[in-house]
Amino acid sequence: MRKGGSDMDSFQLSMIQKAIHRTYDELGKEVDSQGAIVDGIQKAQEEYLSALSHETAIDKRYLRSLI
Repeated sequence: MRKGGSDMDSFQLSMIQKAIHRTYDELGKEVDSQGAIVDGIQKAQEEYLSALSHETAIDKRYLRSLI
């Protein structure tokens, strides 16, 4: 009977480990997704600053410092 309990403990540990790994995988995907969003926003901001700098003849670095 003790051995059966031991097998159950190993099975439970295995299930917990799988759940932890899956959680980390899902969190990693979420971080990657958010990172892509942030990169997109930064790229759009740079494009906007470039266009604004071109139209106003104001240095892009100065415009960036105002943000």
